Amino acid sequence: MTTSTQDMNRVEWIGVDVSKDRLDVYNLKTETYMSYSNDVVGIEALSQQVLPRPDAAIVCEATGGYEAAMALKLHQSGIRVSVVNPRPVRDLARALSKLAKTDPIDAYVIAKYGEVTEPAATVFASEAESELKQWVTRRQQLVEILSAEKNRRTLLVNGPARDEISDHIDWLEKKIKQLDEKIDTLSDSVSEWKERKAILRSPKGIGPLISASF
Repeated sequence: MTTSTQDMNRVEWIGVDVSKDRLDVYNLKTETYMSYSNDVVGIEALSQQVLPRPDAAIVCEATGGYEAAMALKLHQSGIRVSVVNPRPVRDLARALSKLAKTDPIDAYVIAKYGEVTEPAATVFASEAESELKQWVTRRQQLVEILSAEKNRRTLLVNGPARDEISDHIDWLEKKIKQLDEKIDTLSDSVSEWKERKAILRSPKGIGPLISASF
């Protein structure tokens, strides 16, 4: 279903400049600026502020994860959210001669970017998909640590440090095995994933973890 120009003209663009600790918010329609803490309390306060505004559309930049909790919470509350690439936003700031780096200006430019480009609402992963992705990422991290520990052990002929590294290797291998089981079970919890896994595992050499990752 397409959105008409008239509908887009009613959109109340709200820019959110996200940092590790703060959410700086500018409403283009009301020309107002607010600031919230980037935590559960602040995100809830922002959500309650935006919810009564049925035409509100939140725009924020992808910031390496600092925006994730806010964006998902607002999305789950039924608020339109667009997570956009920072580069074109910076390009717009230069075009508007808004080069000063202050929180209100940054939030204004992000809101203006929403008005000018009308970005599509971001499609968010389901809770199951998000959890699966986190466990696959965590497993990759542990595998990298395991590889590094094995390399360290080869440099030590004997001694207490080598024994401690061996204990850590044993623990890592057990944790990775537990995660393998968790990932395999979770990837079977959605019928569509289960069917895709079966297809992916039909060629030789494609195991449960690789198919789950795909």
